[in-house]
Amino acid sequence: MIFSHKDYLTYELPNDWCSEDEEENLLIYNPNGEGAITVSFFNILELRETLDEHISIMAKKFIDQNGIILHNPLILYGAETKTTLYGTGTTSDNWFIKLWIVAKYPKIVFATYQCEKKTSEVKKCDAIINSMNFSFKTSMVQKGFRKILTSFAVMVSQRRCLLVLSRIHDNWYTTVLFSLCRIRRPT
Repeated sequence: MIFSHKDYLTYELPNDWCSEDEEENLLIYNPNGEGAITVSFFNILELRETLDEHISIMAKKFIDQNGIILHNPLILYGAETKTTLYGTGTTSDNWFIKLWIVAKYPKIVFATYQCEKKTSEVKKCDAIINSMNFSFKTSMVQKGFRKILTSFAVMVSQRRCLLVLSRIHDNWYTTVLFSLCRIRRPT
């Protein structure tokens, strides 16, 4: 069965699984199962690094703050539709945990599955997470946002003017605000 969260994310659950959707959290579980997936949703307000780096930092903070011992290094893979980071470990209470971060700028889905010991149920959890798809489109400008900023930085230093990107109703515009007094180049 296919479900939707806030009109931007779809996911598929096996027939015997349930979901409880709240504003910013989602609980997914099999009533007769061993554990549960807890999902949180985030928006990226400011991206200072690549999306891959951003979600890696999020995972590292979560792992460190919760005293999780990883079984193996985290695995990152990406596609046009989403980027996913995942890994397994053991909590401080010696429970099995698997975490996933699924992202497509500017949305992030952070999910964890915990149970007393690892069972085959984790395969169904993987299938649920893999079924997650973002239902919004990323414009070409957003995909190439870093390249555009780099190009603008070159133009700024060459022309001595400030270029600003504005977003109005999902359209991107470039505006020349004013000339700057002398821009110094690094020596």
